Amino acid sequence: MIRFSVGRSGKNIQTDVRVVQQLLNKIDILGTQMLTTDGVAGARTIDKIQMFQRTIGLVKPDGLIE
Repeated sequence: MIRFSVGRSGKNIQTDVRVVQQLLNKIDILGTQMLTTDGVAGARTIDKIQMFQRTIGLVKPDGLIE
């Protein structure tokens, strides 16, 4: 569970970002690489969040997990 938002314009608390990175690494999303679980919500993490959002059918992926 995360306490605060992670991704684009999120609060991006290091422990929350790590949780999201670990969970995203467990999902096989075509065309993406494993994320380094460093707790930094950088471009690769935000891109993978958006790719995940697309795979679950979000029409306008915003790169933010709340």
